[in-house]
Amino acid sequence: MNIQTQIRSDATYDEDFTAWLLEQAKRLRAHDAGALDWENLAEEIESLGLSQQRELRSRIQIILIHAIKLMLSQDEQPRAGWKVTIMTQRAEIDGLLRQSPSLNRRVPDIAAEVFDKARKLALAGLEVHEPSRMPTYRTAAATLTPPTAENLLDDDWFPKTPAH
Repeated sequence: MNIQTQIRSDATYDEDFTAWLLEQAKRLRAHDAGALDWENLAEEIESLGLSQQRELRSRIQIILIHAIKLMLSQDEQPRAGWKVTIMTQRAEIDGLLRQSPSLNRRVPDIAAEVFDKARKLALAGLEVHEPSRMPTYRTAAATLTPPTAENLLDDDWFPKTPAH
């Protein structure tokens, strides 16, 4: 790639990312290796992989938040909505894992990494609707362990309703 092409490519990357992506794809399909913006292209490919991991992390955290609410809450009214949220996130994760099967091995680690944050967020959500039960919920939440990766992704698994 000559210096003018490199300067133009770098400017397009900074000014119009979508145009830059389309141009890089065109060059890849043409096998025009000399015209590729190698450094930025490598960075964006790496970023794409990290983006999928962030998406998986976010969806697992949402499942955990709602699973923890199901484990703790004695309120029957919001349970159906929490289950729908879990089912929705599982469906999205299924699509993500079909597209990128290598992410499957990350599920247990991610679940363990985000569990404490999910527990805090679940308690914060419960406090809004059930403030009088929070001492009980906090005590119970401290004893919870993360569900297995298999349970998190199993369409038929939901935490049991707590004893009243």
